[in-house]
Amino acid sequence: MNQAPQAVQPAQWHQIIESSKDKFNSSSLDFKQEQIFATQQLMNNSYLLDVAKKNLSSLRLAMYNVAAVGLTLNPNQGLAFLVPRRLRRNEDAKVMLDISYRGLIAIGVETGAIRWAKAELVYEKDQFSYKGPAEKPDHVCDPFSTDRGPFGVVTASQSYLPGAFSSKPCRKLTWTRFGTFLKPSKKVLDPGSTGLNR
Repeated sequence: MNQAPQAVQPAQWHQIIESSKDKFNSSSLDFKQEQIFATQQLMNNSYLLDVAKKNLSSLRLAMYNVAAVGLTLNPNQGLAFLVPRRLRRNEDAKVMLDISYRGLIAIGVETGAIRWAKAELVYEKDQFSYKGPAEKPDHVCDPFSTDRGPFGVVTASQSYLPGAFSSKPCRKLTWTRFGTFLKPSKKVLDPGSTGLNR
């Protein structure tokens, strides 16, 4: 005797994402799209999914933050991501909203704090002269050259009001997969695969 197929119940984590829908009513983001992007991130990262299953309230808060901050989880834009993070050693990991450097630039431009910002990789064979925090650095290189030497520093520059400028070189930084800065490290990772220079 054939039995009728039973309806598949949505996973608890999926229901938690759905429960954040009301927070998107006052957001510039479309909930259905963000729901899809969040689901993709969870399905593509087994550790993130495991953390979400064990700490559903952190997933709910992360989705609330997506709505409040207004940065999409769209992976093509690379503005923000759901990431597993342990804040203290004796604490369980949580799902958190991580804003990338691109997201920080988008917030700065949208709020009028800056007109634009740019992070550039400087290699040992490049000609680079830092002139202090309020001047544009001189950076001469052939961006198409395959022989620029080993990675040296990152210079982050931003433009404020017309004529105002800020620049800061950063040496020996550890990069995450999404191109955001962590803390200074003795080890320099190859930034070529971080997405920073896309």
